[in-house]
Amino acid sequence: MLIQTFQSAALKLLRQECHLPGRWERMGDDFAGCVLTIPLPEGFGGEMSARITVCPARMKDYGWIENELKWKGIQRVSKNTYTLGDLHKEYDAGHGIVSRLNYVDSQLIFTAPDTIAVGTSHHRQTWRRLAAFRKD
Repeated sequence: MLIQTFQSAALKLLRQECHLPGRWERMGDDFAGCVLTIPLPEGFGGEMSARITVCPARMKDYGWIENELKWKGIQRVSKNTYTLGDLHKEYDAGHGIVSRLNYVDSQLIFTAPDTIAVGTSHHRQTWRRLAAFRKD
């Protein structure tokens, strides 16, 4: 009973400190309008990830689909910085297929309370928060 109480209190604290879960919309590039959902972590060591919940037509033209795992292994490294694997795709327009996909080690940084930048030094994505999930 004491362990369950401690785990419950620790999970509550973890959720209060984790300000990333919610719905995020991409902006400022060809894939603007894409929406990702990041659920609250399940517990200690619970891996956070993000799935595409709205996939604009432009993204679909390049082989992206709704419910696809866009970010995986999201790990907090400081108050406003996370690391993650960001799904990248190479699309073969001549054959109409995704010819290659891989998760690229990337960094996520809060640039403002409701804005994040994700990517590497060569490729950046900007996202704005649409909704935050409760942190009870």
